[in-house]
Amino acid sequence: MTQVGDKDEKTKKKLLNANYAPSTVKRYDGAVEKFKEWCEENKIKDTTDTELDRIVSDYVAFLYDEDCGRSLAEMTMSGIVMYIPEMKDQWKLTLKLVNGWRRMEPSEQHMMLSLHKTKSGRNKSVQVIDENVIKLVKWRMSLVKGSARNPPRATFGRAPR
Repeated sequence: MTQVGDKDEKTKKKLLNANYAPSTVKRYDGAVEKFKEWCEENKIKDTTDTELDRIVSDYVAFLYDEDCGRSLAEMTMSGIVMYIPEMKDQWKLTLKLVNGWRRMEPSEQHMMLSLHKTKSGRNKSVQVIDENVIKLVKWRMSLVKGSARNPPRATFGRAPR
């Protein structure tokens, strides 16, 4: 027979998950599961909110040392907040560590490229993309020099002239 407490926890989890997109819940759950596995390997038991901040900060340091990627640390924090919303204001040390990591290793910006197919089924000329990359690089270089005004217009989807 299911205990009332177990049923309440399942209902709470379901309602809390409804605040997030299913793909987000899946990513956060995966990150939290990895954190739980790390806790088991290191024989860490249930803790208070203050202890949880210290333990997650240890985990963040472990992820950094193992070169696991900052996104896993951020998803772990967000996943814990998803299930323990009051933790959002409790991150003291952990948040400082993640912010320090972010400053030491800023995210790379990636340009989104899409290739459109023509009616014949062939991709439009990659030359269009190459020209846009060259324009963007020249514009970014002019930013460094301080002479840039507006970003270049992309010609994606149009044939080169």
